[in-house]
Amino acid sequence: MTRSTRTSRLLASLVAVLGLAAAAPAQDERALNQLRGVDVEEHIGRTLPLELQFTNDKGEKVTLGDYFGKGDSRPVVLGLVYYKCPVVCDIFMAKTAGMMGSIDYTPGTEYRTLLFSFDQRESTEDAAEAKELYFKSFAKPVTDSVRAGWVYHTSDAETARQLADAVGFRYKQMPDGNFTHPVCKFIITPDGKISRYLYGYDQDPRDLKLAILEAAEGKLTPTVGERIMAFCYVFDPTMGKYTLRAMRVMQVGGGATLIGLSVLIGLLFLGERARRRAARLVSHHAPGTSGGHSGVRP
Repeated sequence: MTRSTRTSRLLASLVAVLGLAAAAPAQDERALNQLRGVDVEEHIGRTLPLELQFTNDKGEKVTLGDYFGKGDSRPVVLGLVYYKCPVVCDIFMAKTAGMMGSIDYTPGTEYRTLLFSFDQRESTEDAAEAKELYFKSFAKPVTDSVRAGWVYHTSDAETARQLADAVGFRYKQMPDGNFTHPVCKFIITPDGKISRYLYGYDQDPRDLKLAILEAAEGKLTPTVGERIMAFCYVFDPTMGKYTLRAMRVMQVGGGATLIGLSVLIGLLFLGERARRRAARLVSHHAPGTSGGHSGVRP
């Protein structure tokens, strides 16, 4: 994705917070000054700083490395937010929960979801409250496995900044205490490498599913249908989403046609063999034939 495209999406997502559309010219200039330096710089393939320490929504100290490696083959959907965000983060977390509830992969089973606050003023209680709130947007049973695999975190300002820098997430605190920031999900491989960036909060759930499948490197053991979908869809960085690739669709269609024709020809061949065999048997047993019985005594 180009910088201009990302910036355009960023501006669109922050209109509700900053009131740019209705502001006076002087207010527009101040708002634009606040936005400068707020962007996403992609670092595909970079390993996250797994030594960073956070506090989870139970008040426990954990490191980023606790969620990766050690034989665990689950990828991670990672988000940087702050729980008391007046508009954007609230929508982002609710929409993300909705998307996770609409795909047939479940957090805690096929993947993990990890949210990290970059506001050092927020507490474990804020994280726990946000977790319970956004479970309401999740259209699946909230089992113990889901709770264990969908975790909200807090940290000090320096730790949050280090994680944000690692994924290329640029944010700024404004004079009123709120933050300007991009809207983005980060898909992380089971060994802690950045696999994909998904921008905005109103995405096709299929994009999330494909990104999880891609990050898992086949370890999810997808069905035949999912394998075909993963083959036909490719990530378009200029659009920030997965799109159909015509050539691959034609390849799949051609392959399906070839298989269908092969099956049809095989069935026709077997049918013809059966017809000929039946004809020979009828001929063999017919009256007056050399191998049959005429029914007349000599």
